[in-house]
Amino acid sequence: MKSVIVGAVTFFVLFVFSLDKAWSIEKQPLSVDFEFEEKTLEPDQVVKTEWFYEVNVGKKGLYRIEHTVPDVDVMRAALGLEIPEDTKEEIRKAGGIVPNPVDPLEAYNELNTQEKLEFEHTRLMISRSVARALHHSQGLIFTGSLISNSLSYAKAKLFGKEWNPTKEAWAQKKQRVIEGIIRSLNYTLFYQAPLVLKRNEFGVVGSIGGIGLAGSFHHGRGGLAELGFSLGYNSKTRALVFQVLINPEKFKNTIMPVVSVAGINFKAGGFISYIPEGRETMNIRGQSFYPPAAPGFKSTSPYHFAFGFSSGLGLPPPPIADGMTFTNSMNTTRVLRVSISPFIKGFVNIGVGEVGQLISATMVTIKEAVATFKLRLQEYRHRPGAQTCEQMF
Repeated sequence: MKSVIVGAVTFFVLFVFSLDKAWSIEKQPLSVDFEFEEKTLEPDQVVKTEWFYEVNVGKKGLYRIEHTVPDVDVMRAALGLEIPEDTKEEIRKAGGIVPNPVDPLEAYNELNTQEKLEFEHTRLMISRSVARALHHSQGLIFTGSLISNSLSYAKAKLFGKEWNPTKEAWAQKKQRVIEGIIRSLNYTLFYQAPLVLKRNEFGVVGSIGGIGLAGSFHHGRGGLAELGFSLGYNSKTRALVFQVLINPEKFKNTIMPVVSVAGINFKAGGFISYIPEGRETMNIRGQSFYPPAAPGFKSTSPYHFAFGFSSGLGLPPPPIADGMTFTNSMNTTRVLRVSISPFIKGFVNIGVGEVGQLISATMVTIKEAVATFKLRLQEYRHRPGAQTCEQMF
């Protein structure tokens, strides 16, 4: 648990500093070497090859970022926009018409040439920042490699085999996982290209809350209720912004036959937002995706995008729970928003969000989460091993 907390804090701090650097050079021209030959890169140097940007973010930190437009089918599957086959079959049996697949590149394709150039610039800056933060967090980063090595270790001990992974093997896995995280991030950036261009606020966010959900494919109950805090910078008002957030989430779907999680959850990551004038305290309505085999999260809405570390303690314990994947609908309320800037009248501006709707939604989520947790606890107590232990005592 200690390493998880340290890893979250490390990512949190590194991300905010690297993002600050990324946006500070946003208006400067890209320093990209277009030679196609292999070379040793200096720190923060970028080389554009035929298919990738090769980015050096530090010692032994060479990563590849695709500069081509993603494949639509691959991108759709990665974003969870595909309609499951069982759902299609149910629609056909009911006499309905299966809707056409969503085009995740529709918004990007509507951009003009200049907007696409600006988007590409911003996408590279964000990707470099994330790569730098993940790389310097070393072995504490939230990756599937940690889970994979843990399971390999347990398997080796169970069957009495030797387990001695090399540093090179870990480094290779680390690079592959970080590049996978960046690739997933880029899919979302392409999907939300207008938000990336219009963004006027960015920063870091962290939260703690209770989770209790269970489901199968598109059927389930429960969710998550958490208290969060964010610290960001609004480029339009040139203000430092602190927010208190309450985020109730409800189970929406999963690609797994069965998913069940109950306990305490922690999050830490970064965000970008577009805050329309006069709507600074509007709710954030969208969905949160928890990917498989890696303790992370990705929250999206028309005006907001956040991603980062997500893990916790409960039933089942990590890393098993971290390997589960599901999607929740979310309705985040900005309970309190404090903006501080010499350009604001009075230097400080305080806003309060939609508290009434927040209380109602949170109570419903907590009630369902508690019911799910009790059900999960009963199942745990009635498993064969637990009954044997109870009889012994």
